[in-house]
Amino acid sequence: MELHCTKENEHSLAICVGPMEAESHTAFREHLHPLFTRPGVKVLVDISRVPRINSQGIAAMVRLVADANTNGCHVVFAAPTPFVREVLKVTRLDGYFDVVASQAEGLERLAQ
Repeated sequence: MELHCTKENEHSLAICVGPMEAESHTAFREHLHPLFTRPGVKVLVDISRVPRINSQGIAAMVRLVADANTNGCHVVFAAPTPFVREVLKVTRLDGYFDVVASQAEGLERLAQ
């Protein structure tokens, strides 16, 4: 998985490209986890280009959100593909993660 990160006003935007598997943890750890050093950081993770996800990718998402929550930060996942949406639903993680249908909806959520 490739991860493209930018800073947008009061939040960060990360765009994931490719399957979310074992290497996702490394990408998140190197680029996103360091953002959570101060409370109030908001990150939008666009997963619209993630065709599939496995248990290691799910674990990377859980670690990211747990780290953010522990440090008073907020992560929103935007625009899951149908496969990823179904995996999150079947695993019941759609209730744990903050998931929205589009990047625009994610930006609105972070603005609240």
